[in-house]
Amino acid sequence: MYADRWYRDPMPALVMPLARRMDPRNLPTTRASLARVIAVLVTGLVIAGYIAYIGRYAVNGVYWDEWKWVEMIQQGGSGRLTLGDLWAQHNESRMFFPNIIAVTLGRWTGYSDVAFMALGAVFLVLAFGLLVVACRHDVRDRPLAYVPAVFVVFSLAQYENALWAFQFAWFLVLACLAAVLLVLTRVHLTWRWMGLAGVVGIIASYSLLQGLLVWPAGLVALMRPGISWMRRVTWTGAGVLATGMYMWGLRLDKLGGPPLSDFLSHVPAAVQGYFVAVGSIIPDLHTVVVGGGDSYTVTAWLGVLMVAVGACVCGAWWRVGRADRTLTIAVALIVSALLFDVMLMPARLAAGVISGTVSRYTTFNLILLFGAYVGAVRLLGLTTVRWKSPAAMLLGATAILVALQIPLATRAGDAAGPLTEATHAEAANLTANSAIAPPTLVAFYAYPPSYAYFQTNADFLRSDKLSVFADGEADGYVASGVVAGGRVTHALPFPPEVAPPEPGAWQSKAWLALSSVYDQRSDLQVAFPGDTAETSRAMLRWAVASGGEPSDQFYAEVLMPYAYVYQAWVAELH
Repeated sequence: MYADRWYRDPMPALVMPLARRMDPRNLPTTRASLARVIAVLVTGLVIAGYIAYIGRYAVNGVYWDEWKWVEMIQQGGSGRLTLGDLWAQHNESRMFFPNIIAVTLGRWTGYSDVAFMALGAVFLVLAFGLLVVACRHDVRDRPLAYVPAVFVVFSLAQYENALWAFQFAWFLVLACLAAVLLVLTRVHLTWRWMGLAGVVGIIASYSLLQGLLVWPAGLVALMRPGISWMRRVTWTGAGVLATGMYMWGLRLDKLGGPPLSDFLSHVPAAVQGYFVAVGSIIPDLHTVVVGGGDSYTVTAWLGVLMVAVGACVCGAWWRVGRADRTLTIAVALIVSALLFDVMLMPARLAAGVISGTVSRYTTFNLILLFGAYVGAVRLLGLTTVRWKSPAAMLLGATAILVALQIPLATRAGDAAGPLTEATHAEAANLTANSAIAPPTLVAFYAYPPSYAYFQTNADFLRSDKLSVFADGEADGYVASGVVAGGRVTHALPFPPEVAPPEPGAWQSKAWLALSSVYDQRSDLQVAFPGDTAETSRAMLRWAVASGGEPSDQFYAEVLMPYAYVYQAWVAELH
């Protein structure tokens, strides 16, 4: 029992002398201080690595859902933006507060996507910091034991959210969730503090659908001993009201996926997708499993294991740990993650098991692993220190999951970074070249409601010097023309038989387009290896014979405008 804790040790009779001797607080002061310094340094390096990853692959270009924000900024500038526009449904979400931030920050930053990605990173760091503050006593006493959890929070498995400006709202909700748990697990919880938590809960609720998770998570925090039923009922009632207002007028036919009336026929796919979504926080595990196997099957079973581990932590909390602040927060995060995937089932996961592998869903599934690991570490501190104790075995299982997650997620993030950069750069390139952007590419990379909508809003960005037009980036895109991957990282050498054209000429853009396709396609790099004149000759012949193949529509759209140029160059090769 410790004087600086607000809880009573629920199992004092089981704490053995061995446990006291192993407690880091009984080690020499120098050794304990060194452990804390190491933990702080590792944490700082992990956060710095995450930020550096964003800085390396961030692209300033409007992509997919962000076009709605462009429209709002345009409406705001002309005085036509209304509260109804900010409140309007977007898929299954009401993004009232992110819309306000987007319109405000958009004008202030020249609608820089990189600024929104940085904001997302700030919210993620804030969420982590709030959780550390809430669990500071245990983190201070066992700093090295909690260090692996840092890698989980800043995992590169969530590369899609990290490198997509629109997704900053996900990290905003995480920060709100952490703030609510920090407040509701206070020693002295007054009605004023509960009111503050309610305000934060409202912000989360009207930022994304998963923002509604703050209410069940907060109820978990209020289940500790000493909290009156009046507070629990009040919090639950506030959550019901917030959810009711959220659902009022919500168009269920705009949720995406199969109609809800057909959900029963898609239940098997939705259930498998549920466990695939959970297991996908450890990407590509099937590639390291002996004998290989179907990726969805391996990932789904991994998800089953994670859910089981999380359930064990929740069960132990209910039996022996409801009075413990750190364990309560861990369980609240686990419950939030499990409910998040339930939210995905009707629309997203019912549409196909593959939907569960989407990177952006990993952000909320990572808090399941984070909560399970932190909870297991804390449980071991509350019980007898024995290698064969249930708490030790639970910690061993979660530690193995974390040990798998860190390297595989890092590998996946490293591989996906360049691909994500190329995809967003293609969207930026199409915006800069909106007058000649092929509709097929616009539909795939920009994903606007219509081609006319894309051109109208691209013209607005150009006239107001926003996004790629704000800092001269558009000039580089226009100089290269529409190319695969948005830009050319390395141009192929001209064959000696072909005279190099003048920079900026139509023939120069034709060569950049061909080089960009080669740069993006590994199959062509294997077929025509080397940075040689012979490779360039082979690529020219390929462009004439196969470059306009309709089945290869995305690359064909890039090359077809220059077809006659390639034909003329091939003629020169003879």
